[in-house]
Amino acid sequence: MQKGMVKKTDASPAPGDYSRVAEFLRGLAGDKLRFIHIAGTNGKGSTAAFLERILREAGYKTGLFTSPHIVCYNERIRINGEEISHEALNAYRAELKIAQAQAKVSLGYFSEATAIALMHFSKNDCDIVLLECGLGGRLDPTNFIKNPELTLITRLGLEHTDKLGNTLEQIAWEKAGVVKPGADVVCLKQQARANRIIARVCFVQEARLHFVERLPVFYEKGWFLRVGEKLQPLGIGGAFQSENAALALYAAKLLQNKGWKITDKSVYHGLQKASWAARFEQINDDPPIVFDGAHNPQGADAMLKSLRVRWPDGKFIFIMGCMEDKDFELSISKIAPHARAMIAVAPIVERALNAQTLANAMRTYADDVFAADDMKNALQYAKGALKHSDDCCAICVFGSLYLAAPLKQALGC
Repeated sequence: MQKGMVKKTDASPAPGDYSRVAEFLRGLAGDKLRFIHIAGTNGKGSTAAFLERILREAGYKTGLFTSPHIVCYNERIRINGEEISHEALNAYRAELKIAQAQAKVSLGYFSEATAIALMHFSKNDCDIVLLECGLGGRLDPTNFIKNPELTLITRLGLEHTDKLGNTLEQIAWEKAGVVKPGADVVCLKQQARANRIIARVCFVQEARLHFVERLPVFYEKGWFLRVGEKLQPLGIGGAFQSENAALALYAAKLLQNKGWKITDKSVYHGLQKASWAARFEQINDDPPIVFDGAHNPQGADAMLKSLRVRWPDGKFIFIMGCMEDKDFELSISKIAPHARAMIAVAPIVERALNAQTLANAMRTYADDVFAADDMKNALQYAKGALKHSDDCCAICVFGSLYLAAPLKQALGC
């Protein structure tokens, strides 16, 4: 295995008796923490980042738990935007080891991360905690919550089909497993077959379902959301924020109605100041280099829309790397018509797809294809291709969030 390679799968359901693990995590959370639970396929992180910043601007002490991390594990657990320290991580791990032995509970990789987050948020008396599901929802370790302030469901698509099912309906049912009796559920209005499943689960649980429509987003020396006649600047770019920012905005209004002291000013500044690394992030200006964590065909579609809003004409140099279990051929087929060149690279992760295998798939759809040894090699080829092209707008790196760290390292960021 290559040095530095991530060895564990990021977010699999907790091993053993799920109910016992959920009870253990519930005990770590205690009775004081209040939660916003976020499930979905795409957009969970951006939606959480928008809403967290709104709550922070309103003066609340926020806990944020997300996955995966981009550079270091500490990114997953934040209070008021500040990552957990290495010292605190080590202390919680030691404490957690003893607690597991006493409770006779065995936590998996993601369950342990959830547990540490809960310990950190509880110890520091967070006013509100935003928890992002890792995988699915029904059996996700974060699904220990009994009475969330809100439950959010972002865009759904086919993912982890070996665990969640191979139809959108099956995946929607798994994701809707986070819906609790009597809860307020804020859900993006999407494909009818997914909407029906979520509505049915909410009906059975007597939960209040709020479907949210996307809002128009455009680029004019920055990204803006159109809310009625008003323009709302966004701190996180991409055309797909038409969905994520709309969800966060609706959730904030619902929290206002529930008694949370969130002003219109804090909503405005929260959406404007929100940040989320590796989601249509322009990392370099000369030449323009954009990174996007689009890891599935739905993400590829959203990324393309963002590229076309940002640069309406011309072609792009794409650097792609992904996991073995992703539908990379469909993603390639969507991207290829917009490509001047396509470059394959393997993320430094155990489940990564071999660069040569990915390049072979690219050659079915594109002529100028290159299999790179690493990100530095990929960037060299991309810059050369961009320099010798008259109609290329930018270099776009996508396919896996695990590409972000080596990309920034290669650029000296």
